[in-house]
Amino acid sequence: MIIGNFFYTWDGKLLSHNCFIIEEGLQQGRVLSPILFNVYDSDTNVAAELETDGVNSNSFADDRIIYTADNDVDRIIFKLQDRINKINNHYLNWNLKINGSKSEAIFFRQACNHLKVSQYNRIKAAKFNVKDQNGIIIEIPVRKTVKYLGITFDHLIHLTTHHKIQLGKARTAIKSNSRIFYNSNLSVKAKIICYQLLIRSLITYAAPMLWNMGPTVMEKYRKLERSALRSCIRRHRKAETDYRERISNANIYNMANITRIDCFYLKLCRNYYAGYQDIGNPIMDNLRCPSDEICKDRCATGYISPEMFTFCDKIGVLQDEFNLPIRTRE
Repeated sequence: MIIGNFFYTWDGKLLSHNCFIIEEGLQQGRVLSPILFNVYDSDTNVAAELETDGVNSNSFADDRIIYTADNDVDRIIFKLQDRINKINNHYLNWNLKINGSKSEAIFFRQACNHLKVSQYNRIKAAKFNVKDQNGIIIEIPVRKTVKYLGITFDHLIHLTTHHKIQLGKARTAIKSNSRIFYNSNLSVKAKIICYQLLIRSLITYAAPMLWNMGPTVMEKYRKLERSALRSCIRRHRKAETDYRERISNANIYNMANITRIDCFYLKLCRNYYAGYQDIGNPIMDNLRCPSDEICKDRCATGYISPEMFTFCDKIGVLQDEFNLPIRTRE
């Protein structure tokens, strides 16, 4: 993919006269780069013996995650540091290296008032490091929030930071494209399409993981969407009331001819869970409910996983064929 490519070095002022030929590696931004690197890195888990003793490891291209669960903090630190050393030694044999400056560690745990003081102190004092090919030790910082594949995880897995970031990105995108949304020469349909491509794609990223979003957070997304739609259709107040009353939200969605953001979330989640059998990933297959009878038993307990939502839809207890929640009538 990089045959025939070359580069020059530049320090901000001066450009080098030497031309450096690229002989190996993958170019970022190419469609096939992640797939090719996955093929190249596919034997790392087995060769480095990463997935043993309750430790798991998954990767997408050059983003690798190593995780384990245990009640003993010291045992967690030992297991993770051992896997870091193993994968680092394996990579050095293949002319690769771990980028310690871009690596992060996080402890997913309960709130401080549910932890023992000794556990909290061990977590606070935890340290991880990686040694490069020159023998220089680089410390891997322990964070309270980490970003993996576009999702920001916090140590309590509330995902509040992720929602704040996505809402901030959406607001920035709306301001950056205000000339589109407030343009009187563009048709409403064209502006709605721009909204769906530029804004809605940001606030619906990783929707299947956010299926348990609280109503307060969802209302923030709905408020942002309603504001954007009013700008697109240029309808804010009723003409028949001398522009004193605002147009209802239902009329806004009808004029925009677009599905409400929370219902669209439901559709994305259901489509994802319904396509589990087509993924072909054994980890995902283990999450599937094996039979309808087991699904019924789990539903009776009141604790159901999102993988059973499609079964509940099939028997008509959660939402209808239009992805609208079914309202119970007394």
